[in-house]
Amino acid sequence: MRHVVTLLATIILGIALAPVAEAVCVPARTFGTSNIAEYFYLRLGNDTGDTSEQIGRFWEPGFRSTRNEGSYDQSDWIREYYTGTDAWYLVGNLGGAGVEGCPQQELLVTVEDLVDRGSGPQAVLTLGRIDRSPGMFHDFDFTRLGRDWTSVPLPAVEVLSEIAVGSEVRLELAFPPLEEASNTLDTLSAADSILAYQVRRAVVDRGAPAPAPDIDEWTLIEDVGYTGQPVEHGPVAVDCSDGSKDVYVAVALRLSDDVITGYVGPPLQIGCPDANFEFARFDPRVALLGFGREDRDSFRLAADYELDPQSDGIDPENEPARLSVGDFELDLPTGSFACDDGICRHEAPELEIVVTPTRVVVLLYTVDLGGISNEVDVALVLGNDQVARRLELTGRLTLPRDD
Repeated sequence: MRHVVTLLATIILGIALAPVAEAVCVPARTFGTSNIAEYFYLRLGNDTGDTSEQIGRFWEPGFRSTRNEGSYDQSDWIREYYTGTDAWYLVGNLGGAGVEGCPQQELLVTVEDLVDRGSGPQAVLTLGRIDRSPGMFHDFDFTRLGRDWTSVPLPAVEVLSEIAVGSEVRLELAFPPLEEASNTLDTLSAADSILAYQVRRAVVDRGAPAPAPDIDEWTLIEDVGYTGQPVEHGPVAVDCSDGSKDVYVAVALRLSDDVITGYVGPPLQIGCPDANFEFARFDPRVALLGFGREDRDSFRLAADYELDPQSDGIDPENEPARLSVGDFELDLPTGSFACDDGICRHEAPELEIVVTPTRVVVLLYTVDLGGISNEVDVALVLGNDQVARRLELTGRLTLPRDD
């Protein structure tokens, strides 16, 4: 009975104290996970009563910019039943001071926390989504779900494969769905409330502890669309150019166009190469562009080179490689070259690359080079040795076309 009185008093007091100028919802509307007869809670894994790491938001789906929590302090609507119980409940007044706009048809509520589940701080998320509830105790009454809210850790990205070439590591990644984080009616799921995974990168000094999960510590690499099903995606290019740093990737979630989770999931350290070397010399002898078969482009390059004196040498047969010519880009995993007596060759239907101890020859046939006319950007990476040049074409080459 004491809990019911506290809950009712909170709602009534919030309505009474809401300044008229800011009370967009008139009469005031409320949302909550408990009412006079039923009590349901958020299970966050936090039984300490500490609210300093909690991040609470709410908005009407499709109207995030105009109908949201505004400056309404989350401590006023996320409450713990009793300290030590890990039983948190929601009781919010949409007519309260600071609320932006007035949700009409649906309400989406998200709560994040940083909890210790035995292996250090871990970010967890729970979200609830409900439509308006005429005749219920709350206008948006989450007791209709008939259960406590579950929380789940933010996802840990899985690396399916990685190729380190030059100053980058290219990852093929797998992302798990988060249906267990969603507390909605059967007509909705987390896929209706999560827009995308965000792959993010952070660096620390070599040997230092992993970065903190706060989103401000992490730089966005790219979004990957959320479908509610397991997703595989790649390649994702991760910058490893600063050899004095350890590099990590982790996943955040985009919940709306301007709402990103305040934390990332478990960080994963990337196996960056120890050092990268620029070619000491790269002198093109031939750089020709012409038309190949089926009106597509052809490109030929022959260049003499010398490696950096500090390089450990190249071993094309046992190192990955990458080639780019204009907009054309090709990653070659380890084992792509066959070597014989110092001459290493990679052959495919549309290209041929030959590497000797002093010369590189590149032949591209029937590829789309993006309409290159006079100059072309060429980059070549062999293991941890790399070169990038803008080359002026020395002529055009016309190849026979198929009839």
